[in-house]
Amino acid sequence: MPVDDATLASAIRRQQERLARDPTSLAFAQLADLYRKAGRPGDAVALCREGLGRYPHYTTARLILAKALLALGDAPAALAELGTILEVSPRDVQCHRLAAEVQRRLGRIDAAVRHLDMAVSLDPGDREARALLGLLRANPGGDAETSGLAQVLRDDTFVTVGF
Repeated sequence: MPVDDATLASAIRRQQERLARDPTSLAFAQLADLYRKAGRPGDAVALCREGLGRYPHYTTARLILAKALLALGDAPAALAELGTILEVSPRDVQCHRLAAEVQRRLGRIDAAVRHLDMAVSLDPGDREARALLGLLRANPGGDAETSGLAQVLRDDTFVTVGF
C-alpha cells in the first residue's frame, strides 16, 4: 500500500521529535528508513552511519543502510554492509534476498543464485525468490545454454528496435 507524501512527512516529523528527545535511542533506524522511503537516501546513509557508530551490531539499521546505499547506486558498499550482517546472522532471509538482488545487479549471477538458494531454504514459501531462482539457475542435467537466464535472453519478444 503506497504511503502518501503527507503521511510520510508526518511520520518523519514524529521520528525526528522522538530522536530529539532521546538522541541515543534506536529510533534513528526508523527515521533513516523513512528518509529512504521519502527519496532521501543520502540523509538515511548519514543517519545510519552515525547511529551504527553507537550501535554497531544493530542489524536492522545496517540493512536500512544497505538499502539506502543501493538507492544511491553504491552496490559494492551495500554488499559490504550485507556481508557484515550475514557474518553474524547467516539465517537472515531478508538479507539474503537483498544480497541476491545486489549480486544480480553487479552481474554476479552465481553469487545471486547462492543467496537465493539460501533464502528459499530458510523460507520455502518465498515464491518470488523461487521464481527468480528459476530464471537464474541452470536446469538440472542441462548445459549452460539451457539455463533459465539463457532462455530469457534467447527470447526476443521484448526486443525494441530504435530508429
